[in-house]
Amino acid sequence: MKGVSNIVLLLITIIIVISSISALWLYFSVVLRITTSTDSTSALGNALSSCIKIDSTSGNKVYLRNCGSGVVTNSSLRVYLDDILINFSMSPQVLNNSVQGIISLYGL
Repeated sequence: MKGVSNIVLLLITIIIVISSISALWLYFSVVLRITTSTDSTSALGNALSSCIKIDSTSGNKVYLRNCGSGVVTNSSLRVYLDDILINFSMSPQVLNNSVQGIISLYGL
């Protein structure tokens, strides 16, 4: 009986070690995937390198220019008037460096 209990103890120990290694591998693979995400890093870099200059306004139209090196998109831009978010459309939808665009404001 002593030989059988040693084999069972060895099997249980091996199962515990394999389970622990698997759990650690899963944890670190998730952590590394989150910290090396390029989407959030590139979005932050784009936001920090963006600059918008308002050239002029006329009625409900705002003429603006991208003066930074980042890309300004319709979805990354917010327009506020007296701390109230205003609906708008931008043409073109993407402003690269030194490109002028027109924002049409709605609901004024």
